[in-house]
Amino acid sequence: MSILILLTRNESCAITRAEALDALFSELGYVEMNNPAPPEDVSRTHPFAGVIGSSARRGLIPRSAFSPDETIDRRGAVELALSMIGWRFETLLSKSLDLSPDAEGSLDYIFRLASEMSPPAPKRLLSDGAAPLSAEDKTSLLAWIRNCKDGVIWKKTVSFKDADLTIYRQGVALPNVSYSSFGGGAVGPGSGGPLYIAALSASPASMAARITFAGTAGKDMAPLSEMVRADGAAGGVNGGFFSKDHPVGATLFKGMHTGRPIKGRPAVGWNNEGRFMAFGDGSARVGIRTPVRFIPFKNFNTAPSENENSLFTPGAIGTLPEIAADAARITVRDGVVAERAESPSDCRAIPADSLLIVARGRS
Repeated sequence: MSILILLTRNESCAITRAEALDALFSELGYVEMNNPAPPEDVSRTHPFAGVIGSSARRGLIPRSAFSPDETIDRRGAVELALSMIGWRFETLLSKSLDLSPDAEGSLDYIFRLASEMSPPAPKRLLSDGAAPLSAEDKTSLLAWIRNCKDGVIWKKTVSFKDADLTIYRQGVALPNVSYSSFGGGAVGPGSGGPLYIAALSASPASMAARITFAGTAGKDMAPLSEMVRADGAAGGVNGGFFSKDHPVGATLFKGMHTGRPIKGRPAVGWNNEGRFMAFGDGSARVGIRTPVRFIPFKNFNTAPSENENSLFTPGAIGTLPEIAADAARITVRDGVVAERAESPSDCRAIPADSLLIVARGRS
């Protein structure tokens, strides 16, 4: 007599972290990399080692530890799903906004973000976050992510003092995937690749807007949050683009030019009373007027190349960069030359009350 034993999977059994990751990995169309190193607590012989290693390599999960065989709960599954669609930054942002005075505090920050998204996460996933993720939960999770791929947005406005911070996030952002441009600039579900907008709005009557640099904090570079604290501002937004860690484009700081305009890129300006003054390409003629001719500046707050000159303004950067030995260094105070040195000295500080001109060769 033979005995036949049939083994079937219990559809209500809990899902492990590795199984949840594998399902999301497949749903989002990720491809395994060649021999990726998994996190430290994952063996290379693990059934999901390739998926786990590829996810860690792409920065979707931590490289240090993953605990692949532990049961994943609903909260952990939603957080993992957000990370897999490229929204790890948004989860951190949701956490910081959750600490704001206006936060309702009724939801965990992960669940808050997932409920505010459009489409929102299924309600069954947003209740009892400590409950193990079941097979039915996993089906709902994957259906939600499938809908997010077709178009997902998150818009949130939070009030701070007399200003409103509006966050807008659109689209799934998969690593190493090229996205087409937005064409006419359409915003909304299904209108293109990933998009992120942060807007700080305030009335000029209650709050003044001003430009600041890391140099005001005595540094060449600093995080935006540190610059806001050093300046005593209510909030701040990056004001331009960067090239080799240096801001580029037309910029005025305390009435002095700190950057040249880039052709075709606009600039906005206002006066000390907060009144709107100008919008255009920021073109300006900035240089030195001598008895013989006008000499335009080639660079602002960057080391000049051979036969070029640069203007360094106090507050824009903390210290002078390395200057070539053949450069002349000119200190200008109140519009006239106060000091001239034929070679740069060891002192790299920029006096608070002076401008520095560094010139090389024919310039």
